[in-house]
Amino acid sequence: RLMLGKTENAGFIDNPYLINGAQDDINDDETKQARISLLWQANEKFSLNTMYDYQKVNVGDRQASNESFTGDEYTASSRILQPMQGELQLASIDANYEMEWATLTASVNHYDYQYADRADQTDYFIWLDDYYEMFYYTSYEDMYGVAAANVDVLKDSAELRLASADDQRLRWLVGAFYSRDDLNVVYKETVPGFGAFIGEDRPPDIDYFSTQDETLDEISTYAELTYDLTAKWEAGIGGRYFRYDDDLEKCSAVYPADLLCENGDDVSNDTLGKFSTTYRFSDDHKAYLIVGEGYRRGGANLTPPDVTINSFYAPDKATNYEAGFNAWWLDQRLNLNIALFTINWENIQVDMTSEDGRSFIGNAGEARSQGVELDGSLQLTDAFTLRAAYSDTDAQITETVAEISVYDGDRIPGSPGTQWSLSLDFNQEFNGALWDACIGMNRIGDVTTALNADSYNYQTLDSYTIANARAGVTLGNWRLGAFVNNIENTRGITGARSDEYYGEQGQFEYVTRPRTIGMSVTYQY
Repeated sequence: RLMLGKTENAGFIDNPYLINGAQDDINDDETKQARISLLWQANEKFSLNTMYDYQKVNVGDRQASNESFTGDEYTASSRILQPMQGELQLASIDANYEMEWATLTASVNHYDYQYADRADQTDYFIWLDDYYEMFYYTSYEDMYGVAAANVDVLKDSAELRLASADDQRLRWLVGAFYSRDDLNVVYKETVPGFGAFIGEDRPPDIDYFSTQDETLDEISTYAELTYDLTAKWEAGIGGRYFRYDDDLEKCSAVYPADLLCENGDDVSNDTLGKFSTTYRFSDDHKAYLIVGEGYRRGGANLTPPDVTINSFYAPDKATNYEAGFNAWWLDQRLNLNIALFTINWENIQVDMTSEDGRSFIGNAGEARSQGVELDGSLQLTDAFTLRAAYSDTDAQITETVAEISVYDGDRIPGSPGTQWSLSLDFNQEFNGALWDACIGMNRIGDVTTALNADSYNYQTLDSYTIANARAGVTLGNWRLGAFVNNIENTRGITGARSDEYYGEQGQFEYVTRPRTIGMSVTYQY
């Protein structure tokens, strides 16, 4: 199987403030993708499946504008273009051997991801001058700052799994997993022309430079056991033991100081448990309960060489409790799914900011996320189907850590309180053609960008609703369609940076794509 694809999205953000001259539609993007897979069924018992996936993304600039400074909803104010490039390669080999009593699966995977971006750092340098009460960077009339990052991630993993047949009362699964991650990060801030201006030899005008090299080895074993207590009731338990060895080295320098390096080695191990049970009242009605534990490893922050706090952050752990009910009614014309959940976090990792404007990941003690999720569909007629989904989540800190300004009751950033969607689908044959249409709405509730008002960039982003519509006709192998996305031309804000460290010109808001109208032609063979 072979797939080749290319997607181009036109930009809609203009920027008249670029030092090289105004440009329109700066946030255009292009994605190229290729995937090839090969399945060899050697015999009834043995099969070998291989896959290679390649993807390359080029983005012209952020999908962000600065309406407060420019007075226009879709105009940016950065002084330089801020492109991003990403390249991903993924290869895998999966072998399956089916026996009468079990299936043996072996997998080998390779992952290679490279990422590079550039950002306007001018306003942060201006803030530094003001913060330290000096006239240093701003003494250079043509001063502008550039922040550039290059990230390279390599990951190799292997897994061996043995699973029993599904058609028996007692079912089991055992396996082992190994992976190695190699991470390399290079970050630098430059002020072009500044070295010559102050009479210093600054190889490529570097002002701040930092690197991070990390090697993470993980080995784990796991097992699950499921038993049918009755014909309608099943229960299962599982466990996973893992060991992480995270070897870190980070180096940094503020010019003209020498490069200083710091090492860290996080060796951790734990055993995680899982319990689940399902009761089937009938073929159309079932209820379930799941209790499971999760773990997230720690890491390092790219802090300046003279900063010893926040250099590293610790692992965090979560326990999830979920109860749900799935049902069909009215001869399977009405479907309803409901889930209640609570997630308790220990030592939760969150984004924070220091007094001098550095962003870092820190640990904020205990937290809880709880809520309800609903989704369902109703087939109104043979042609019309109504679909809906709703979620309500309360995610907040439950432990005060005063020394880092984290307080009980702080809302966890980026978590909307409510979300819902509603759509009406139409499918009907007429005169030998299949006609289809859909109109739908999605609403995202308000979110906060930081823990509290003591944190940098604390804002509440308003909720917004996006409505989309499409229609099409299929005749034979061909389909002709038309669509309108964001019908009401809503300017939803999905993220933001305040003026606290970057001033009025350096602030911005990530926005949704405005109303887009288009057509599509599809041929299926």
